Amino acid sequence: MVTVDGTGSTWTNSGYLSIGTTRIDPDRPPHTGKGTLSITGGAAVSASWASINTQSLLAIDVGRGSSLLVDSGNGEIGNDGTVRVLAGTGTTTGSVHSPISAGTWDGSGIYQAVGGTWDATEHQFTVSDVQSGVSGSVATIDLNEMQRLLIADGGTGWSLGASFLAMDVSTTLNFTATAIDTLDGLESLLGSGESVLGAWNIELDGDGYTTGDPAYLSFDIGAGYSRSGLQVWHYDGSQWTNYAASDLTYDGTYASFTVTGFSGYAVSTVPEPGTLALLLAAGLGLLWYVRRKRR
Repeated sequence: MVTVDGTGSTWTNSGYLSIGTTRIDPDRPPHTGKGTLSITGGAAVSASWASINTQSLLAIDVGRGSSLLVDSGNGEIGNDGTVRVLAGTGTTTGSVHSPISAGTWDGSGIYQAVGGTWDATEHQFTVSDVQSGVSGSVATIDLNEMQRLLIADGGTGWSLGASFLAMDVSTTLNFTATAIDTLDGLESLLGSGESVLGAWNIELDGDGYTTGDPAYLSFDIGAGYSRSGLQVWHYDGSQWTNYAASDLTYDGTYASFTVTGFSGYAVSTVPEPGTLALLLAAGLGLLWYVRRKRR
């Protein structure tokens, strides 16, 4: 599993990029497995040729221009697995993106559009409109026409965006997100200097979602953070645990990541290394003062 995230972040492959397949000995059959490459936050990956095997995933968040360039746009991409193109809440409505530049498109795999629609002929992704809603109330969308929601909570000031798979036929999704304002269980797990930036309980019904389908959540946490300074949590109805959001990205306002099931999710701060050093220094200073006072 590899994630390339952030504007200016690049991964340049002079040869083949093969997701889920490795060849150690050229005289032996390749080793195949399950691989994931996530390109997010404006990052750029390039290769002379690219392939995704049947068990593997290439995911690209179009926000801030994330891209895969195959042989300067002239190479071949062979997709026998899944290519997933995502748009979070912060991506401009109606914008059109070409996240993959290739000359030849091959393979029998699928292309998933989350938060917009995919044109298989032009190989372009068009970002959906956004349906607004209120915390604790049902918001209904037809996933054939719209794939993004934004829910606001007046009491906490939090907002939550959610992006879903586009459907080929009229498909109703009923979405209810409720801000969680009692967070004793989560806050007890946080360390010094950490705080909760948003916490939501989510319920769905209708034909528009099946557990295991990807959805893209976007927490409006505001400015002043970094990807490395964020932690995602999952609530199963009884306890909070760390959630391994491998494709977590932060655009300066929204922290976005993929989920494949719903209940409760939260985002908290994690002290940056410099801040942590200051906290440790402060703690040591306090310890020295207490010990000195006791003498």
